[in-house]
Amino acid sequence: MQTRRRDSGSPRGWLAVVTLGLSLGWVGPAPAQQVTPQRMQNQQPSNRVTPQRLKEPAPAPPSTRRDASESRGPSEASLIGLTEAHQRWGKDTPLGRGVVLGHVEGNPGQYTPNLRSERYHQIDFVPRSGESEPFGHAEGVAKQLYGRGGLAPGISEVHNFASSDWLGDGLLNGGTGHAPKLDDRPRLYTHSWISTLTGKAGADVLRRTDYLIDTADVLMCVGVNNGRDTAVPPLMGSAYNVIAVGALNGNSSGGYTRFEGKGRCKPDVVAPGGLTSFATPVAAAVVARLLEAADQMADTPEGPRVDEARIQHVDDQAGSESGGNSGGDSGGGQAIDASPERFGARHPAARSELIKAVLMAGAIKPEGWAREPGKPLDEHLGAGMVRLDRSLAILRGGQAKPGTVRQRYGWDFGQAGADQTVGYTFDVRQSLGPASIMLVWNRRIDGRTIIAMPKGATRPIKGWVHAPRLADFDLRLLEINDAGEAVEMQLSASALDNVEHLYLPVLVPGRYRLEVIRRSDDAPDAFWDYALAWRVEDQVQMMPPVPEALRPASAEQTTDPDAEARP
Repeated sequence: MQTRRRDSGSPRGWLAVVTLGLSLGWVGPAPAQQVTPQRMQNQQPSNRVTPQRLKEPAPAPPSTRRDASESRGPSEASLIGLTEAHQRWGKDTPLGRGVVLGHVEGNPGQYTPNLRSERYHQIDFVPRSGESEPFGHAEGVAKQLYGRGGLAPGISEVHNFASSDWLGDGLLNGGTGHAPKLDDRPRLYTHSWISTLTGKAGADVLRRTDYLIDTADVLMCVGVNNGRDTAVPPLMGSAYNVIAVGALNGNSSGGYTRFEGKGRCKPDVVAPGGLTSFATPVAAAVVARLLEAADQMADTPEGPRVDEARIQHVDDQAGSESGGNSGGDSGGGQAIDASPERFGARHPAARSELIKAVLMAGAIKPEGWAREPGKPLDEHLGAGMVRLDRSLAILRGGQAKPGTVRQRYGWDFGQAGADQTVGYTFDVRQSLGPASIMLVWNRRIDGRTIIAMPKGATRPIKGWVHAPRLADFDLRLLEINDAGEAVEMQLSASALDNVEHLYLPVLVPGRYRLEVIRRSDDAPDAFWDYALAWRVEDQVQMMPPVPEALRPASAEQTTDPDAEARP
């Protein structure tokens, strides 16, 4: 284990915090709010996994083990498809290598795991918020995600932040006149804490978060609250562009967002881990592995290396959005490799929208998964439980351009103008299913620095202002009958969300047309990036016995049998 110091200074202004047990209280002009780790008593992750019966049976895990994360027994590793991924891809299974992680939580002075633990001897830690004593909650999160026995053992560099510092001077610069820091090293952040901060201060945090994700192409896995009757918390689960994570057993927030865009579906996915504090790093581990796989795809003659693809951000996006097709049914879209206005422009496989779409399309449905009319996702279960094997198959299925599609697993990353329809046609020659199709796009934040002279001021004031914009996409599947007529099979058309989802248990033989439809919205002059991901399973290959790990735990077997043997 190596430790590098990078102090970002103490929090200032309204972002100062005081310690209240294991929670943080906001002090200053804003009303007192709490930033709370989602497990408040025993700070170690529960060894018990509450299994869910699944609509989509998962193959039984093989007996061989390829990395230390699979020694965790019949729990997270087998539930999220790590063992099947190793069985299929062997040494080519990604582990999260090359992905710099940001681990955010706790108070200044107590926000890191035990940096001296032998478990983390291969981790290069960067404590970003000053000196820290070990924090039990951070240790529980870390054990799930990185280091020896973690679910993403390839991660070797971790930047630790105290929550309040990350919100303030550490990264977002919330409550200040400065823009978020776009050139920071982490590409993936995990947040196992919540806050009830609302009002202008809360909106400022969420908009800065969405701006950072969209502009720098980073990803954030954030936990919602524990308890089925709890509301989706304002921070961080209500941000549009994050990956909000709930508990596999459904005992976590629902009822849709109540702040900064009411009525949106969150969480996006669920994961095992007991409580959301420990489900969130499970999802983050899958994301880290997908990012490594995306980097491998970028480091080919088909695309540039990710680190070499970064370009300078410009605030004025108009110049880069002047081309492309718009208006009417184009039958094809503008296939792109990267939007030049994006600071973190990457190979399309590594874009934030694409990784999120691939993760959600690969999620499998727990028993009881359903959605209300007009909603793309289940109120508590999102798109379902994360599965590395399914998502990795989608990612490695490759990019398909608009027109005729031949692969059952795949994705596209493109752009659409207002009132434009982009079509993808495919043939099904035998009954297939289930089919899971996901469309994701980011909320954009027009952020810029201004200099103003307020009335009565003696000198100009410099500030960073932001205005949100959101495109309105729909996703529709049509069946083309023998007469050549298009019959609508399923439509996902939320006017609130920045995701759309189609899920069909069975596709009968026939010809189909998948349509990405952009409606008139609040940015009619701008082209908008979208990510489309899909998987169409073969029913014959998807009927193995339900693995023991997915059956309800008996009274005698309520703990992880490998817990004592873990390194």
